[in-house]
Amino acid sequence: ITREQARLLFGDETMSISRLEEFAKCPFKHFLHYGLRPNVLKEWRVDPIETGNFYHDALNRFARLARKEPAYPDISPDRVGKLADEAMEPGREEVLQGPMGDGERNLARFDLARDAIHRAGEVITRQLKAGQFRIDQTEVSFGYEKGLPPIVLVLRDGREVMLRGRIDRVDRYDHEGS
Repeated sequence: ITREQARLLFGDETMSISRLEEFAKCPFKHFLHYGLRPNVLKEWRVDPIETGNFYHDALNRFARLARKEPAYPDISPDRVGKLADEAMEPGREEVLQGPMGDGERNLARFDLARDAIHRAGEVITRQLKAGQFRIDQTEVSFGYEKGLPPIVLVLRDGREVMLRGRIDRVDRYDHEGS
């Protein structure tokens, strides 16, 4: 297709990191998703993307709760577990009303998700405890009106493409004298 046809099909020249990754992984899938944009009928099943969003949201809430803990990361494993449970609570009802809560098999999946969030909280805490980094921010935007500037890529023909997205968590290291 011509450049003009591609521009009409795919839209503007601002895109997300996820979109670039999808193109690099499978250009045909990218063409379907961003070019043809089909309407997909939703089935009553546990969607991997929704599951991923659940994990992402729970870990984001965990990081925010941990930041509010004065002693974090120097807290007990029991306290880490309580933070993980608290982080999962807002999404719990929504998930249990959807397909993940539909039947014993999916309730077992929710239990596995809870265990995964607990383990992730323990790993994050252990990593931060081993060093001098601290959780500084979560969900840091770049390339949008608010947040950090976009990443600009210059193409061979001189055109610029701006990347935008979100950084899940930013850890910070403060050192005296710097």
